[in-house]
Amino acid sequence: MGAAKSKGAGPGAGPPPPPPPARAAADAGPEGLGGRRANRVMVTRDGRHLSFAEAGDPAGFPVLCFFGVGSSRYLVLLFDDAARRLGLRVIACDRPGFGRSSPAAGGGFAAFARDVEALCATLRLRRVALWGHSVGCAYVAACALLVAGCQFFGGESLRGFAKRLFDLLLAGIASAFLPFHR
Repeated sequence: MGAAKSKGAGPGAGPPPPPPPARAAADAGPEGLGGRRANRVMVTRDGRHLSFAEAGDPAGFPVLCFFGVGSSRYLVLLFDDAARRLGLRVIACDRPGFGRSSPAAGGGFAAFARDVEALCATLRLRRVALWGHSVGCAYVAACALLVAGCQFFGGESLRGFAKRLFDLLLAGIASAFLPFHR
């Protein structure tokens, strides 16, 4: 009779079981890239589509995020857990002609500002914070100048809010990439 194989760590024990799969950065958020909050689309007054994603607390303070060239609305999904903890509703839309957003005649900053104005109206956002990264900062400036009907967050409390956003960014990046460094 042969000896029974031991399940312990020794000769003939076989390879250890694989580690549980890490949550990929693209799957950030409770629904991942295929979820409803990641793939929202609205129709603008001129009949174009504007795609956007939301992360964080659906009832939280709204933060519109504008990212750099080559980025998409999906980046806000990295911030889902941190935004929930901070009580923020983080929203990003694809610029005209990118992602699922239709191109805009004339394009540029003014067209994007019109889309943001329509997004704020559709979502019934009256008071929002704007946050930009890289070229997204130019879009923040355009919206601050051109969008009517929204009160943008500013004033003395901006320093505290900037600190919260910085913490959100660090927490979002850390939670998104932590599984890759274990």
